[in-house]
Amino acid sequence: MRDNRVIRNPSPENMMFVYIGCAVVHDMTTVTNVIRTTRGVVDAVAAARVATTARLVWMQRRDRAWLAMVAVPLAMNASGLTELWWLWIPLLLGAASCTPAWRWSWVLTFQLGAIGTEWAYVGATSLGQWPTQRYVIGAAWACVALYLAGAANLHRQFRELRQRGHRR
Repeated sequence: MRDNRVIRNPSPENMMFVYIGCAVVHDMTTVTNVIRTTRGVVDAVAAARVATTARLVWMQRRDRAWLAMVAVPLAMNASGLTELWWLWIPLLLGAASCTPAWRWSWVLTFQLGAIGTEWAYVGATSLGQWPTQRYVIGAAWACVALYLAGAANLHRQFRELRQRGHRR
């Protein structure tokens, strides 16, 4: 019967029990909050360290001009001939990231890719149109490549002469 009655004047033992129970619950909640907060801080510090490391690695990357000026335009030729033009965007971004010292290298890469794709397309289409004229088409196709290489070499020589003239 005593269980059904309301205790009007609780004894100090009951008060102590209730007080200790609240303190334990309060302390456990505080510990849990501290653990959550600490995990959040640790995760934030770890994320900041990863971001700082990634930024440092990105800033210290070395130039890979061969990739930007040869490999990427060849990949652009392959994707252009198969009409996967959307691949040119990530390829150009990759070329720009390969040459940190020269910020506008992606423009030259784009030009090389576009000219190379057009050159390959004209050669393949010509062979398809006139299959019996393989030697003439091959000679003309090779002459265009030699002409472009000679023009680039001539431009390089003129630029070196101008630079020598400015030094004196």
